[in-house]
Amino acid sequence: MIERHHLRILSEIHRLGSVSKAADSLFITQPAVTHAVKRLEHIAGIKLWKKKGRHIVLTEAGQFLVRGSDRILPQLKRLDETLQHFAAGELHRFYIGVECYLNCHWLIDSIANFCSQNQSLEVDIKSGCRFAGINAVLNHDIDLLVSPDPVSHPKLCCIDLFQFELVLAVSSNHRLAERSFIQPSDLENEVLYVYPVNEQRLDIFSQFLSPANCLPRLSKTMECEPLMMHAVAQAKGVACIPHWHLSAYPSIGLNGVRLSESGLFKSMCLLFRKEDAHYRSLQRLINHLADNAPANRLV
Repeated sequence: MIERHHLRILSEIHRLGSVSKAADSLFITQPAVTHAVKRLEHIAGIKLWKKKGRHIVLTEAGQFLVRGSDRILPQLKRLDETLQHFAAGELHRFYIGVECYLNCHWLIDSIANFCSQNQSLEVDIKSGCRFAGINAVLNHDIDLLVSPDPVSHPKLCCIDLFQFELVLAVSSNHRLAERSFIQPSDLENEVLYVYPVNEQRLDIFSQFLSPANCLPRLSKTMECEPLMMHAVAQAKGVACIPHWHLSAYPSIGLNGVRLSESGLFKSMCLLFRKEDAHYRSLQRLINHLADNAPANRLV
């Protein structure tokens, strides 16, 4: 049976290219490293390494195992940590998932402030808007998910952190800049910059353009919001952003125009497992995020 220490040893040999360095890294003897790899080769029935000069090079089978180790070992570590937390009756390390670019502007500073006040607790942020956030929470890959999309699920708690308004960012010289609000048809001749998110999850489409059967002249995806805003300031296109993001670009000439007369509003939510709700440290973190989230920011 392949055991965890086999995978750790093989991964270290691959990383360091040397039996002696792998042994030093793992605080075991060189014969122990060699014996473990030979044992693993016996189990697998195939050679996993070969010598190339003074270095150790993994065979194709060895590289396959290392790739598997890169996935499995972090998950096993996470399981160990979680079980230790259960045994202690408390959580000491949290993983927060960021599913949307709208979250990053305020979350990093809030987490840094929380960690400085709670030095015995660790908080890691996992960013990336393409992963399945709900499944990540349910599978214990993350402990909390910050999302602009409320979810009703029997195993999850969902609380509102704050409300914000989405506006159309335009150059101060743009033809729409002085409008009190715009209608969907106003964007039919515009280049619309969007975040790299599935179009169905972009509110500018689902809540504003699609119900009116309107589309922009062109939709362009941009990974980096600062670059997006500078392109908007140069009147190359327009973008839908939270109104409070405008304050991050005070000197490049941007206006925020309301989307429809009544506006387009969102609530930022925090999701976590109901089974974890009793942890005091988790409640402290949730309360801190709620207290330090941007206040309701409306046009």
